[in-house]
Amino acid sequence: LATLSLLRQRAEMAVELQLANERESRLEELNRLAAGLAHETKNPLSLIRGMAQTCLNQAPDPEESRKIARKIVDESDRVEGRINSFLSYSRPLEPNLQPVVLAEIVHQTIELFRDEASSKGINLGIDLDGQIVLADQGMVRQILVNLLSNALYSCDSGDSIEVSLLFEDGEGTLTVRDTGCGISQEDLRQVVKPYFTRRPGGTGLGLSIVGQLIKAQGWSMNIESELGRGTTVRTLGLKRVTE
Repeated sequence: LATLSLLRQRAEMAVELQLANERESRLEELNRLAAGLAHETKNPLSLIRGMAQTCLNQAPDPEESRKIARKIVDESDRVEGRINSFLSYSRPLEPNLQPVVLAEIVHQTIELFRDEASSKGINLGIDLDGQIVLADQGMVRQILVNLLSNALYSCDSGDSIEVSLLFEDGEGTLTVRDTGCGISQEDLRQVVKPYFTRRPGGTGLGLSIVGQLIKAQGWSMNIESELGRGTTVRTLGLKRVTE
């Protein structure tokens, strides 16, 4: 009995130590994010202040005033977007898992990008399995918005993007595949890290947030890419809901 009690205590201590290490790692990550956010917002705020100071020091004509006002609004939106991304990444995620027809969410979300894809000459394809899965509808939509936005940015006229949902042995895989410019192997190792971005004006938190949203629902993510061939992002481990 004494041996069993000692083993149980050691197991409990090991679990507590692991949780403490995870909390410490999370705090270090949030500190890095906070430092990055401060850096990312400093330049836009300086620009906003400079433009406002121009208006105070000299009364520009109405047309010039409108241009300055537009720049102030644009830069303010940029700062707000970065702060919102930071908050989305830093706050604890509590998924509301419900039985949902994932195909319906995919259809609704992909329609948001239909006009942009058409104007760029990019083909959007869908290959869906109409199974019911346990998921957080809002999180799934946010995952798709981020992945489709990245795919559209990477594609040119004549390229294609396909979203597929296939089940095998009770587990589903949601795949977003594009034939765009692809990602180098060096960058591929960095893309899920906070503030890494290849997009001018991007926050660098998109795929980091996607990874968190996927993990929160008990799934996993796999990214494959090749320069000049395109990128494939798979969400693995979706569970089918049986009647």
